[in-house]
Amino acid sequence: MKQQIVSAHLSATTPLPDHKFFLDASPEVRARRQHRDLDAGGHARSFADVLQEVLERDKHDRQRKDAPLRVAPGATLKLELDPAGAFPDADRGDNVMQASLDLRTVKPFKVTVIPVTQQTLVGNLATGRDLASWVERLRRTYPLADLPGSVEVVAGAPYTTQANLNSGSDGWGQLLTEIERKRTAEANDRYYYGVVNVSYAGGLAGLGYIGRPSAIGWDKAGSYPDIFAHEVGHNFGRRHAPCGGAAGADPSWPADDAHADGRIGVYGIDLGNMSLVTPLTHDLMSYCQPPWASDYTYKGVLAFRAASSQGLEAGVPPAARECLLVSGRERDGKVSLDPAFTVTTRPSPPQGSEFALELLDGLGGVLRRVPFTPVEVADLDGVQERHFTFALPLCGGEKTRATSLRVVRAGSVLAVRRAGFRGLPTPPVATPAGEGQVRLTWNALQAPDIMVRDARDGSVLAFASGGMAELATQARDLVLELSNGVESHGFKVSW
Repeated sequence: MKQQIVSAHLSATTPLPDHKFFLDASPEVRARRQHRDLDAGGHARSFADVLQEVLERDKHDRQRKDAPLRVAPGATLKLELDPAGAFPDADRGDNVMQASLDLRTVKPFKVTVIPVTQQTLVGNLATGRDLASWVERLRRTYPLADLPGSVEVVAGAPYTTQANLNSGSDGWGQLLTEIERKRTAEANDRYYYGVVNVSYAGGLAGLGYIGRPSAIGWDKAGSYPDIFAHEVGHNFGRRHAPCGGAAGADPSWPADDAHADGRIGVYGIDLGNMSLVTPLTHDLMSYCQPPWASDYTYKGVLAFRAASSQGLEAGVPPAARECLLVSGRERDGKVSLDPAFTVTTRPSPPQGSEFALELLDGLGGVLRRVPFTPVEVADLDGVQERHFTFALPLCGGEKTRATSLRVVRAGSVLAVRRAGFRGLPTPPVATPAGEGQVRLTWNALQAPDIMVRDARDGSVLAFASGGMAELATQARDLVLELSNGVESHGFKVSW
């Protein structure tokens, strides 16, 4: 496993020397780091002034090719007020603060940003911007390594959804489910982020799973990097900071005055331009501006990423095998179960035990029972929604014997999906529908839903229902998986 050293962040969580007031005076404040004096001069009257001087010196070091390593294990930062004793002071013992710099290794952050077409509107990935701009706020704010290759952004294949994101929140939830189904089917260890273009100027701008690596957000200039960082923050396990009316505020948010109203509470350091961020700034996980990361959020993200397997570069990844791709939603207490697909991918067993998925045979016998707990969706204000998506390895003849799926909780059946057609479905048809557009038709009575994949690399290009779908793609050879609700059959088509 390759690991990187995250850039050290100076922390203001360690108390400063007791405040001392010098009327009509400018005592010297000296910052010393790693056996090298960084003298702030004789005009530093505040902690912010001193840190700004340290940052300016550090910025100068970054520009020097012969500069020594900035930080190393065991390095300390020492602040000393009036080191020369130029001012009368009855108690000089409290004029020094010394703290060790906390250095951690972090995994690379790898994300695939996916341009989504919805209602003929196409998400803008790179027109008038570059891919790196999507992670600009994330890189500057969160504990990511500042080394080549530590943050990797790639553009995914264009994806088409039948969901309508221009009216109401239901379409947003549907698309988020599709992006997570796509990620699971593609057996990827990357974060997935769907980019959408919507017809309105203000409103719902993004959704993300809390603790799962899929999210979606709009592409509007000026705000898209902040929306990206906020939604990926949810993927990093973070809940909302209490400001701006954000629903689902973190119950563990610090209760002290410094963090009131979702403020970051301590000085932040913007390594992008080597400047300080005031403690009065609001946390990025709130709905307030301007945004930055509090010490609480920063440490939470650091701990989550250390415990997560996302980004690990394992020598031997889990073997892909035939699995059942299962997904569904719980929205305001009502559970729905999507048609399942038979795919070859890496198994991704669910976690938790609040619900159970049962595979049933033709006589109603339970072939297998799989406990799970849905994952919470953040940013759907006014709606309680959770999703579940997992790939179950098939074994013991389950593929041919299973005739229905159901979700149960505490003995009650909440959702059922039955196989409506057990034979081989009629082959689908693909025809050109314009430049870079293909129209797909199939028998919806035999197969209510399809999954469309690029035959070259297996990329999932769409999930669709209703017997007809159009999508934008340059792939001339496609694989269509037609689902009867419980299993699917694949057909290769060309256009």
